[in-house]
Amino acid sequence: MTDDHRRAQRARASDLALAPPANTLYPATVDQLRLGWPLVWNNAFMDAGQWVATLERKGLPADVRACLDAIRHGGVTLPAALTLVQACERHVYDRDLAVEVYDAVEEIAARARFIAAWLGDYASSCIVMHACDVASISEPDEAKKRALSVTASEFSYYAHQQALGLYRTDVPVHRKNARDTGWLDLCARAEVVEFMRGVDANPPLGAVRDDTSHDPRDEDFDRAERVVADLLDEERPATAGAIVFPRGILDSIGKGENRKEVERALGKRLGALLPGVAVPEDWNAWEAELNAEAPWLAPVTRALRASQGGRSHWGHAAILTVGPAGAGKSRHAGRIAAVSGLPFGRYALDTTSDNALGGTSIRWSSSHHGFVEGLLSSSGLSTALACYDEADKAGGSRTSGGHPYDILHGLLERSTASAWRSPYYLHDLNLGHVVHVLTANSTDPIPSSLLDRMTVVRVDEPGPEHLGLLAPALARQACRELGLDERWGDLDREELSVLQDAWRGGSVRRLQRMVARLLRARDSAPVARH
Repeated sequence: MTDDHRRAQRARASDLALAPPANTLYPATVDQLRLGWPLVWNNAFMDAGQWVATLERKGLPADVRACLDAIRHGGVTLPAALTLVQACERHVYDRDLAVEVYDAVEEIAARARFIAAWLGDYASSCIVMHACDVASISEPDEAKKRALSVTASEFSYYAHQQALGLYRTDVPVHRKNARDTGWLDLCARAEVVEFMRGVDANPPLGAVRDDTSHDPRDEDFDRAERVVADLLDEERPATAGAIVFPRGILDSIGKGENRKEVERALGKRLGALLPGVAVPEDWNAWEAELNAEAPWLAPVTRALRASQGGRSHWGHAAILTVGPAGAGKSRHAGRIAAVSGLPFGRYALDTTSDNALGGTSIRWSSSHHGFVEGLLSSSGLSTALACYDEADKAGGSRTSGGHPYDILHGLLERSTASAWRSPYYLHDLNLGHVVHVLTANSTDPIPSSLLDRMTVVRVDEPGPEHLGLLAPALARQACRELGLDERWGDLDREELSVLQDAWRGGSVRRLQRMVARLLRARDSAPVARH
């Protein structure tokens, strides 16, 4: 018997031993769920209810017990499951917990993530997918590795459905069907990998080649691809940096005072290769972190990730986020920049009535550089995230000062942005590595020629189920703005209940005002915080 035969026998035996049952009357453990075990009666609500009812609570932290009691007596809901996850994760670094209690809390957190994923939470689906992916990498047993990989693919399928708004929580969770789909997806990917391995192992050979270099008589195998790429203006992968402000600027701006002003303003950035910003090493973790903060804006996060393709560093992108007022669109753009390490700037288009967005000539007394140019010159990087608020409310006229849309037409097209003729510097600048995110309530006033340059993403406003995520984050933000310790922003159960009664979803700005009033009310409250 060859080694391959022994390996196959071991895999079949392990696969048979790991095969999940068709049905179960008892809630599965986290390890069993990762291997594909079904839910109790294929129902996420019933499965979660039975799991909570059978849990041993002795020794658990008080807040974890309170969350479990809330689910047991108040019913299984997505906010309750997410609150339980957050309560458990707060104890991850609690070294005072006994080992067995710590393990129990960790198990509860992981199990609650599964529940939240099946109840429609996109971030939880991503986290479960990532956990199974990581576990499969280090798993030596090949049958178990396959089971974990299929589970990761299964939850990737759920996440796609949730991101597209197609996921339903009112139908049974038939894991076998989802896992069959996941397995077919893995097989399709494996086929592509195997095919490309063969392509890489057998590169084409030219007809004639000498011993030194390419022979001009060789067939040009890549010519067709190059021609098509040029015709389509196909984007090349973003490099690690770019010369944004070439030294030729000095020859374009005229008199000596202007040269001194440019040299003073740009300093060492003039003619230098400005570094870029590397994309996240783990896109799934990046996406999960952002979606955990604003799951209703998950389509924006996914669109921005897709815009970067296989780049090693952030490159040009143009995204238009369309949704109701107060949905947190601009705030989310700022969080994307912060999590990604990108410089960030906001420009209010609703207060603009000319093309000042692009800057004015340095030869004028009222001269100023453009918005994007200023963002890059102040950061010293070749890339940034530029956010333009209220794109549907921009004003202006070509007969009196111009219109900001005229500037955006050039900035949102990669080819023109890479050789942007700066009104201020009177020279071509390379702004082709900037990520542009525009927000609007409607696309109707925006010209179609501008819409064609962007990926349009439509989002909804947050619902009451997102209060548990939004309120604590807004409270911490309010504390930072007031110069207070962020711990002052910890909201207790009564305060969250007050907010829950007053805010039934909708504008984040409205909720932000409520949270601020609640924090101010603490100063006059007779009851001490504990």
